Amino acid sequence: MQVPKRPPRLILLLLIPICLFVGYLFVRHFLQLRTLQAEQAQLTQQLESVNQANEDLENELQYAGTDSFIEQMAREILGWVKPGEHKFVADDVSDGE
Repeated sequence: MQVPKRPPRLILLLLIPICLFVGYLFVRHFLQLRTLQAEQAQLTQQLESVNQANEDLENELQYAGTDSFIEQMAREILGWVKPGEHKFVADDVSDGE
């Protein structure tokens, strides 16, 4: 019966640095992946924020074309009133200085 041979020391001396290098690459790529995932989460949040702002602006744009918006702006900017309404204007009141 033969006893199995032990691997020569040269093979072990080559395998150890190779295993260490592969481990180093694995850890480095794992850390890079975590960084990229964090960046992706941040960019996804920014995209959601921009999409919400875009939706708000689209709603404002749609409202700007309505008669109620035109009436509101005419009342606020031009001071227009409907027949039968009264316009009140507040005088500037100083603090007695």
